[in-house]
Amino acid sequence: ITEYADKLLEGLDGVDYLPNIKLQQVNWIGKSTGAFVNFSIKDTDEKLEIYTTRPDTLFGVTFMVMAPEHPLIDKYASKIGNMDEVLEDLAWARQHYQKVQRIFLCDGDALCLANHKLLTILDYIKENFPECERVTTYGRATAALAKTDEALRELKEHGLTMVYIGAESGSQKVLDMVKKGETREELIEGTKKLEAAGIQTSVTFISGLAGTELWEEHAIETGKMITEMNASYVSLLTLMLQ
Repeated sequence: ITEYADKLLEGLDGVDYLPNIKLQQVNWIGKSTGAFVNFSIKDTDEKLEIYTTRPDTLFGVTFMVMAPEHPLIDKYASKIGNMDEVLEDLAWARQHYQKVQRIFLCDGDALCLANHKLLTILDYIKENFPECERVTTYGRATAALAKTDEALRELKEHGLTMVYIGAESGSQKVLDMVKKGETREELIEGTKKLEAAGIQTSVTFISGLAGTELWEEHAIETGKMITEMNASYVSLLTLMLQ
């Protein structure tokens, strides 16, 4: 988000901050200069483009982490192979905790997993944690849209209670500015699709994300989106530059 970082840095010229405060802001914004590098993905013709400020360290790379919205995640979700580790974590929790009422499936977008993998996890929870009242996870709206209505209802029937969605803003301009990777319509329809399947949603927006230029559109369009998507829960986080 280089353009966004530049805009924030340029904005510091117009505020009457002490030099040490401005320096803290520059460090917080964290604009960096580096290079793009392509890595080949094993057994495919795909390339994974990464950005690094330290190309001199590339020969020591042992693993990479992709953002949940990366298109390769959806494309190769069926090949994600750490199911045993997930079940081992749950088995450890069963041994160490007498009563577990809530379980959160950690990841930026666990909903992108193939249904048979999610069902394996949910069934393990149901069998080994009969006292568990709620199973939740993070999920992208586009991941919900990629599943059929039947697949979502199946997840609900096997114990998935709620999906947390980060919408950030109801304004398409703001979503584009922060490189959200999802459209306003996708966020609304993905949320409505989950709710229709009986899975509650908790949607988060970020107050202050649009800055002073788009604050009014951000506020108005976010209010409209909240009304249209009709999520079970809505929360606001606040972005503040100090």
